[in-house]
Amino acid sequence: MFVATATKARKKKKMLVWGIVLIVAAAVVISTFFGKGNQNALTIRTTTLAPMTLSNTVSATGSVESSDDYKVYSTLGSLVSQVNVKVGDKVEAGQVLAMLDTETLELNIAQSEANINHAKSTAAQQIKQAEKNLNNARKNLEEGLNSSVISAESGVDSAQINQQNAALTLQTAEDNQEATQDMIGSYRDSYNDARSDYLSAQSQYEKARRAYNEARQGVNSDIIDSLNRQIDNTQAGYQNKLKEVGEKQTALTEAETTFEANKLLLENLIAAAGDNPTDEQQEKINEASDRVSQDESNVAEAKKVYDEVLGEATALKDEIASLKSQLSDYEESFGITEAAKALEAATQIKDSMEAAMLSARSRLESTRTQADQADTALDQAELSKKSADTSYETSLKQQQATLEGINQQIESYEDALISSRIQADTTAQEISLQMLYKQLEDSTITAPISGVVTAVNAEEGAPASGVLFIIQNVDQLEISTSIKEYDVTSVKEGLPVTIRTDAIDGEEFEGVLSEIAPTGSKGASGSGAVTFAAKVSIPKPGALRVGMNTRMDIILEEKENVFSVPFDALHTAEDGSNYIISVVANESQEKNALPYITKNIPVTTGLETDFYIEIISDQLTEGMQIIPTSDEYAEGTPVQVM
Repeated sequence: MFVATATKARKKKKMLVWGIVLIVAAAVVISTFFGKGNQNALTIRTTTLAPMTLSNTVSATGSVESSDDYKVYSTLGSLVSQVNVKVGDKVEAGQVLAMLDTETLELNIAQSEANINHAKSTAAQQIKQAEKNLNNARKNLEEGLNSSVISAESGVDSAQINQQNAALTLQTAEDNQEATQDMIGSYRDSYNDARSDYLSAQSQYEKARRAYNEARQGVNSDIIDSLNRQIDNTQAGYQNKLKEVGEKQTALTEAETTFEANKLLLENLIAAAGDNPTDEQQEKINEASDRVSQDESNVAEAKKVYDEVLGEATALKDEIASLKSQLSDYEESFGITEAAKALEAATQIKDSMEAAMLSARSRLESTRTQADQADTALDQAELSKKSADTSYETSLKQQQATLEGINQQIESYEDALISSRIQADTTAQEISLQMLYKQLEDSTITAPISGVVTAVNAEEGAPASGVLFIIQNVDQLEISTSIKEYDVTSVKEGLPVTIRTDAIDGEEFEGVLSEIAPTGSKGASGSGAVTFAAKVSIPKPGALRVGMNTRMDIILEEKENVFSVPFDALHTAEDGSNYIISVVANESQEKNALPYITKNIPVTTGLETDFYIEIISDQLTEGMQIIPTSDEYAEGTPVQVM
């Protein structure tokens, strides 16, 4: 703690000097009235002028501490199984201080590795199946083996034939204008062709219908409906459970945050109390310790609930995958889908052929009318041609739609493959495993620096929480101190410091003001003088030890080999200049003359300290006798010296 500033201290010292002056004046009076010899002699006290070192300083106090200490923590919360050091032991960096119980942690690592291996195996199988589906679909499309494509191409061919027949019918209608009988024969042929096509299409339709009915036999639609309902219900439950997982995770995070905050508060209270806490400090420490214990219990309970909910969500996810697999296997065991598509295509062809047949028959019947109806027949043929063109365009569009549907199916297989590969990524699980290995490594508590163990809070069988050890480097010392508000503007980092301690009497140590806090603080109650925390480094600590109380002088300014006098010895002339009063030999030849007379010596001033002020003049010489008091004497006053 710093003493008063130079200005305030100077006022105190002047009061002391004035006291001395009064004593000297009293002595002069006594000498004057009661001394022997010349009853008019003026007796004064002098001091010898000599060069000295002047220092302007700010005083401070503080205690020695290590500048390099380290608090060894553990955030694992495991039980301490072994403590290898005690207070006072010297340790090297990396030396094992304690061991934590790792049995549960090692089991968690084994379980995590097993889960990762299982996930990789499952993902590999899913990728294999997705690649198989994709390759089969591409192969069937490239080699023309897809039944939907074949059916669509057949529809195009059939529509193209109808288009050609319609064109022929139109040509025939035109010819009927000239030869009605020839046109009748031609339409009869068209009708027969269309009927033949229809019968052929009807045969294909019956074949496709029988195949579809056969495929439907043995299919239990109730099973499919039941599986779909189970999947929907389980999916809804899984989504709800995921929401609950998020809520429990938030609760766990909040509990952990509260625990860490209260634990840090407890550590700060303990550090502030030191080795001898007051009753009030101890009460606050106990309350904080109770909160930390409760918070730790809350964290454990929140973690337990979170793990349970997460396990339930995982179980529902596995159940969904199982139900989907059952449904897929059940549907793939029957050719329902392909049979339905084949029946649909055959139905379209049959209907188209039936329409063509009816159209041809209509045209045939129309040709049996009178010749005056030939124009009407021609119109009908043109309409049929347009209808055939439309049917052909429709079949082309249907073919394109079929191809697009197959391409979309291939894309869905590609998406499934990508999804399987994404699910195969176990990066998150592997990071969690790495964190477990890091915890296993952190279960061996080692010394971060070389030094001496000054605190051991770890206890075998107790949880490893908070500060377990404190290690200090006793070879690198510093002093913690504080600077008062009205001194802080006078000092700066890098100033030299003189250090003394009662434990080592008569010896001084050199230091350097290495750190000044940028902001001040008041006392614990929030009132009182503002101080600024500071550090003083000790390049050569010598016999200094941690914990020693010290007194320090921070050297603001220093001059060596200069002349100086007490402040009261400096006088001010009427013109404002400064002078001191010296005593020189009296060269008078008068009888009973005193041996000395006073002489004024003009000076300029320099460095000021608490007691002295620097004086500068060409007339100053070492050994000169000067009057150190504020008494005024006319120049040339005869005096005698005590």
